[in-house]
Amino acid sequence: MTSPPMHDLSVALGEKARDAMCSAFARAKHSIEAEFYSIADRKVEAAIEAALQRNPKLHVHLHVEGFPKRYGGGAGRGSLERGAQSAKRIRERLCRELPGAVIDVQVRRSLLHGKAAVIDGKEALIATGNVNEAGFSCPGEVCVVDRRLTDVARISKAVRGRDKAGRAPHGTRSRVLTGPERATRLRIQGLLRSRADVSIAVEDLSDRAVVQTLAARAKDRHHDRVLVNGKGGMSRSGKCALGELVAAHVDARVMTADYMHDKYIDGGDQ
Repeated sequence: MTSPPMHDLSVALGEKARDAMCSAFARAKHSIEAEFYSIADRKVEAAIEAALQRNPKLHVHLHVEGFPKRYGGGAGRGSLERGAQSAKRIRERLCRELPGAVIDVQVRRSLLHGKAAVIDGKEALIATGNVNEAGFSCPGEVCVVDRRLTDVARISKAVRGRDKAGRAPHGTRSRVLTGPERATRLRIQGLLRSRADVSIAVEDLSDRAVVQTLAARAKDRHHDRVLVNGKGGMSRSGKCALGELVAAHVDARVMTADYMHDKYIDGGDQ
């Protein structure tokens, strides 16, 4: 089966991802809907603000994580109280800086970790880094701009979390892997069945199924490459996974010079 033409996909790397977002928001005529783990980049905020000023009827709806530092220590009721306080501060700041936008700041059981936006229902952006200075400066930051309408509709459902009937996203897959989606693991495992050698760059690799699959591929004489973040320390599970990969003779390396926030898999043709 031949792959579909890719001319309606474009990729911006590193700090150019910021330019891609700003340009997309500047083109908005009807709506901007986005899900961000954090939004604290003044240039991106200014691009949204300028779009609102040009068109006061522009619908801007931002879904933002309200408790981004929930894993910084502590548990129980205290964490929930800090989450409520954090969400209040984030909402107040965004409402002040982006008057006219609908701000949905969420504190849920599961972390809202998205980096995606849909513009006018015709263009979607999916990024690997957070919308802040640290995210855009991360080595390997990738922002994909997708203009195929079936993809955009799919990504729009993922950003909203539910379709109009209240169901979780499903249906025809987009060419860019987005979440939340229960089939995400299956799609990643599909990439790891590639006949070509696989390259992975990821902030943290500790998933048992992925580690075991990479070890099995090494036994089958694949020469896969794995790069993980090491600056600022690694999780215990991440260290264990790294040790298993090295023991299995997978080319696994740790980046310590700069913080690396990537979530990237290259299966050769996907």
